[in-house]
Amino acid sequence: LRLIGPAGLVAPTRAAHELPQRGPIIRVQSPPLDGEVAPPFPVEIVFEPRPGGAPVAMESLKVTYLKLFEVDITERFRSHITENRISVKNAKVPAGRHRLRIAVADQEGNMTVQIIQVAVR
Repeated sequence: LRLIGPAGLVAPTRAAHELPQRGPIIRVQSPPLDGEVAPPFPVEIVFEPRPGGAPVAMESLKVTYLKLFEVDITERFRSHITENRISVKNAKVPAGRHRLRIAVADQEGNMTVQIIQVAVR
């Protein structure tokens, strides 16, 4: 995808995950994203306000499974959402590579979107 910039110059666009994020910080504490995990495994994702930013609006949280079609799986996590985190003790996930898009906003509407990939044995 390319956009026309000032003075008619063509400028390449950046992918969404490369754009500056002004919303909350998303920290994936578990599972590790740089190796494979065996089920069941813990899932711990923490949402923090940016320094000087507004509090996290957890009601804005959306988790989407990215495969051939996008599937909103937010409701599957609802019972595992606390004040500022998703915490699953024993996630049972089939083998394969799974990509999730996590989107959350702060109370001023600033959004952060992060795509994570988990490799499951």
